[in-house]
Amino acid sequence: MPAATSNACRDPKVPLAPTVLACLLVVIAAGIALWWLTLSFEAWTFEERRHGLVSRGALSAPPIQAIDQTGEVWTAPWSIKGAPTRVVVLDFVYTRCETVCTALGGTYAQMQAALEQSPAGAAIQLISLSFDARDDLRALQRYADRYRARAPTWRVLHMTDPFARQNVLRTLGVVAIPDGLGGFVHNGALHVIDASGQVRGLFDYADWPQALALARKLSRRP
Repeated sequence: MPAATSNACRDPKVPLAPTVLACLLVVIAAGIALWWLTLSFEAWTFEERRHGLVSRGALSAPPIQAIDQTGEVWTAPWSIKGAPTRVVVLDFVYTRCETVCTALGGTYAQMQAALEQSPAGAAIQLISLSFDARDDLRALQRYADRYRARAPTWRVLHMTDPFARQNVLRTLGVVAIPDGLGGFVHNGALHVIDASGQVRGLFDYADWPQALALARKLSRRP
């Protein structure tokens, strides 16, 4: 005697049309989700998607408040109504990193030197934001000392609220995956963010002159 089955596709008592319609709706829903995630099938990696959002003016930073290497509280200019207009160049680091963060530290040191020689430098801030919960004030200070980060030109920050920290990563599409050895695999991009919080450019750390040029251009706008 054949075994009983509850599979609607094989049960002759279940009409075929509703089953086909249900399957079709699932396929359509999956297609819409894929279309949205890939920006109309144009972006097939996380970085391509982020660049696509930037080009469409659709990537903005959430409010950020964090503690810098001097122990001062820093609040993103787009988080404060009436704050001085400043452009921010933002990267994401963790202080124990010996790979991409080393390159980012060297890159920011060069940008800091360039800004300190320019009268327009005060309108641009360099921000290195840690996503590692282990990075306390002492760790920030060590990282700052290692690369000679000088506030207020270059602030090394940590957000004490884990939910706010994750919200920044999620909103900006930053990937930070534990590598199983106590570190992380993460994005190494420079985010150029205008006074309204909109990300106006994403650059590889090797392209820091272009990132700085864009920041200067934005800082001169009324």
